[in-house]
Amino acid sequence: MEQEQFEVRIFTVADHAAIPPDGKLYINGGGIVSVMAQPPGQLPPLCLAVRIRVPWHRSSEPHQVSVRLLDADRRPVVHDPISSFTAETGRPPGARPGDELFIQFVVQLVGIPAPPQPATLYFHLAIADHVLSVLPLKVFPPRPQ
Repeated sequence: MEQEQFEVRIFTVADHAAIPPDGKLYINGGGIVSVMAQPPGQLPPLCLAVRIRVPWHRSSEPHQVSVRLLDADRRPVVHDPISSFTAETGRPPGARPGDELFIQFVVQLVGIPAPPQPATLYFHLAIADHVLSVLPLKVFPPRPQ
């Protein structure tokens, strides 16, 4: 029998995202695939919203989660990684095999430098250095005034 793997449920760039104490994931303006840089050459403030399904048999162990932002040559655009933390879902009381267990988080993207010419940047989502998904974001320079 094949072991269950981690699965990306949500991985999107949004205008705003938050996780309040009730555990819901609020996403406004999600699904952004391209942006126009703002003077002085930065991306507009954005958020990265992420939800990863954790297999039942891996729920009681810690997992190193990271997000990198790379250019087309796979070089870091800013500090690398842009987010990194250890997460352990555990099994809440009453949880049964097959119940959805997950890691979810939001990364605030503020002050990210924009490339001087049109380009595509890539968000790499990984667990323990294993890339689960890559999300492209096209960036265009600001329009001349």
